[in-house]
Amino acid sequence: MLPVHIVTQKLSAFQFAGSCGCDAQGLSGGLFLGWFPDVHLVPLLVSSNFVFCKYSKNVNEISHVLFLYGAPHVSNRGRVWEEISVILADYPRVVLVGDFNQVEFLDDKMGGSTHIPQRNQFMQWRLDHELQSIPFSGPSFTWTNGHHDNSVSFERLDKAYASSSWLLDFPDAGVTHQPILFSDHAAIILRYEPSSGSVTRPYRVDSWCLQAKEVVAHIILLWQQHCLGSLMFSLSSKLSALRRFLLSWCVSHRRAWGINWRELTTAVSAASYSVMPGISASLFISSRDEHVSRAQATFMYWKQRSKVRWDVMGDSPSKLFFLSVQARKRRNRITGLCNDSNQWVDSPPALRSLILDYYSDLYQTHGPASTSLDFDWDQLQLPHLLPDQI
Repeated sequence: MLPVHIVTQKLSAFQFAGSCGCDAQGLSGGLFLGWFPDVHLVPLLVSSNFVFCKYSKNVNEISHVLFLYGAPHVSNRGRVWEEISVILADYPRVVLVGDFNQVEFLDDKMGGSTHIPQRNQFMQWRLDHELQSIPFSGPSFTWTNGHHDNSVSFERLDKAYASSSWLLDFPDAGVTHQPILFSDHAAIILRYEPSSGSVTRPYRVDSWCLQAKEVVAHIILLWQQHCLGSLMFSLSSKLSALRRFLLSWCVSHRRAWGINWRELTTAVSAASYSVMPGISASLFISSRDEHVSRAQATFMYWKQRSKVRWDVMGDSPSKLFFLSVQARKRRNRITGLCNDSNQWVDSPPALRSLILDYYSDLYQTHGPASTSLDFDWDQLQLPHLLPDQI
């Protein structure tokens, strides 16, 4: 369990606009909260069990969010709920998200004892403050003890609750459960608005492939070839052929240079949906450990090959594998467009229709066809494509 200042150094590659937290106390985990520049977050209270913040989307939309780490010991949970009760009395428009360390319903637990300590007290506390559960999607459980025998246990400890006034402002809020991978807990994502779904994007050719001898040799050979036509036509043809080769080469060598995160999460998520009491649960743990160990081996291989002492600098190769790709994806993703009526369109079907109508109108003829010029273009002897080249 690392102190907050060490965690800040380790995660410096993410370039957080601000961060705060609390060091671990005994066997209880610590808290760390970091936010990006486009998130307007102001911490109001930091304790060993929660971080209470003010979140402002703009000047007129201000709400509060409480990031929670519930007390792992049953005897201390009542004290945590009482401290949160004081905050809820002064800030009724709030959402609570995090690891509650408390099972509420029997459906949220599989394996282990059916006796759930403090369950009734927590349910009564939640009802007293009119906190409503935010619906989730994804695997049913967010924690496991990781045992490989019949003693394996799964629980839904990470979740989100919100007050009635907060849900009136964000009626489409939802929580997405990620698969349980490297930790005994799964990551959860709180969305204020419904997700538009993942978009499959064309594979991007990165500059790292230019360091391969095979690629360099092919580029030299391609550039020495002679193409009929003008200099611009020759350059365009070579660039097009080079792009097709680089794209094919990068895709075929993808498994050799990095971790396929989408394949990893998809495989573990698919297995988590079929978890049932008994041998199925143990098989899931074994399958998950196999996928994770394979990914960790790939990660360590590239970490050892790095020419920079990432750990000493307080950085990690995750910046190379993940940060740049996700940052560019966030910048380039079109989430909304303004139509001719000055109304914002954000749903995927409406966006497709708006873009199609725009370009259909842009490239259609609005006036009479232009008359042909009285000029013999054959006199220029311009290069042309043969039928088999089209």
